[in-house]
Amino acid sequence: MPARSARTKSACVDMFLFSCRVCHEADGKIAHTGCACRHDLAFAHVSCQARACVGEANPHPGGQWSLTCKFCKQRFTGEMRRGLVDLRAAQVCARAYADPERMEVETELVNCLCEEGEYAQAERVCRCLLKAQAAQFGTQHMSTMSTMNNLAICFARQDKRAHAVLVLQRLLALIKSSDDAEPRALLMVQKNLASCMSLNGQPGAAEHMQRRVLDAEVRLLGPKHMETLKTASDLTTSLLLQHKNDEAAELAQKTVDARVEVHGAEHATTAISTAKLAEAKSKLGCLLEAEQLLLEVLKVRRRVLPQSHRAIVHAALQLAKCMQKQRKHAAAREVLKSITGVAKRAHRVKLAATARRSKSAA
Repeated sequence: MPARSARTKSACVDMFLFSCRVCHEADGKIAHTGCACRHDLAFAHVSCQARACVGEANPHPGGQWSLTCKFCKQRFTGEMRRGLVDLRAAQVCARAYADPERMEVETELVNCLCEEGEYAQAERVCRCLLKAQAAQFGTQHMSTMSTMNNLAICFARQDKRAHAVLVLQRLLALIKSSDDAEPRALLMVQKNLASCMSLNGQPGAAEHMQRRVLDAEVRLLGPKHMETLKTASDLTTSLLLQHKNDEAAELAQKTVDARVEVHGAEHATTAISTAKLAEAKSKLGCLLEAEQLLLEVLKVRRRVLPQSHRAIVHAALQLAKCMQKQRKHAAAREVLKSITGVAKRAHRVKLAATARRSKSAA
């Protein structure tokens, strides 16, 4: 086995010697899988993993595929997930929009774009997907309603909160009027409506709704289910916005412990909850503890995600702010310096991509 470096500079680490878990070669760009696997199972070529995913999904003639790791049973995240979705999208993009697999890939692309903060592009994909699903399945189909939910998230994250609330209220009415609506679908919409309320300056009302949803999800799904933990994380945010820092810290700690047990310490969702725990600790004055938590978050995100990812920049800014509160100004400047060049390069890449899209449209 090739020697392994002590650190990685990005999710694609062709400059260091890692072996692909599929082909066992160390040539080319190796991406972190972003699932719960560790050590030699945590890295692969995107193209190799794509071929493995098709085989692991027991493909039928239509070409089914999978984004779930066969070893840890968790979904791929970060660079690996986006790479797999992009490869599959290139294979199905020539098909009609009503093709079931193309709609599945477009849904995954929306999720990836939202994860990377590209909400405007995600909104455009959502609109096209929603139109195709409504025509193919009807407005009360679960796939259609799921896309409506994603569109509302895109609106909320672009500060189009009035649009988001309107879409979620319409979706809530559709679910309630459906004879065979699943309880989970109703909870999903209530959860996202609460998040919009929290972002819209109503954290108290959001907290009330999130507590109801959390109680229902614990009963229906269990206390350590992915959706239950997501609601607990959202509730932590609402508590922090109301300066209920002790309760927020306690809930965040429980969420982190559960996510470490279920997903592993390096999973993307674990890092999100750890960052919220750090925020609560910082507000309680436990600055050194908050700093240590943020250092770990930044370390994990730099290992799993591309360096230009907004989550890395956000974690670095949080860490620098925490250091400044402790008068560690030199250390804070070093942290900020580490993301300045990355942010500029990411901005140039984004401008170039926008220019290419405009040229293609013309």
